[in-house]
Amino acid sequence: MGEDEDTEESSDESSDESSILSLTRRLSSDDSGTKLTWSGYPDDPTPDSYSARGIGDHENRLVPSYSAALTKSERMARFGVSGGSTGQEFEFQGLTLRDDDTAPESDRRVDVVPAAVP
Repeated sequence: MGEDEDTEESSDESSDESSILSLTRRLSSDDSGTKLTWSGYPDDPTPDSYSARGIGDHENRLVPSYSAALTKSERMARFGVSGGSTGQEFEFQGLTLRDDDTAPESDRRVDVVPAAVP
């Protein structure tokens, strides 16, 4: 690998890390108690083999920093349906996201797919 390639790869990694750090700073919950987290990353404590490969619950491609996995309780509160992802775009805590996957149910949560997903 040449020096230019090393620099380019390092720059890409820095950009990914910067995006993740920026998103991590926003992670919190809102007045409704909905938590904003990120998922689908290597070493995720609740891994899903499809999400880890960037595939949503309808075999759709997850888009880093745009796709989100909602718990069924959050999807019911937000869209009035509790089944699989809707593909609908929504705003949450200053982010424009799309409902592309389903997160394990434990609370009302929006899991954003980080830039590090393949």
